[in-house]
Amino acid sequence: MLRIRLGARRPVGPDAPGEHPSLLRRTLTGWDDAMDAGEVLRAGRGWWRLADHAERERYVLLVGGGSVRVAAEALHWHTAPDGCRRRRTGL
Repeated sequence: MLRIRLGARRPVGPDAPGEHPSLLRRTLTGWDDAMDAGEVLRAGRGWWRLADHAERERYVLLVGGGSVRVAAEALHWHTAPDGCRRRRTGL
């Protein structure tokens, strides 16, 4: 099982102070108490720097505020063009 910790909700992207453009062109990243399960899933999608063995994991826990907010099955893993980041799909 893979655990992805979502930090506090904050702005990202080219207009956010001190930020570089996001790979996913998002305007917000992270988690807050007002999010429902669907919003947490969308926040957990993306390119992550993961160890090679992460692709063997079948389930992903999305953690926000120290608690598991969503548990999902990762049906497929993809590697980014830079070769360093991976993402899951098929939830």
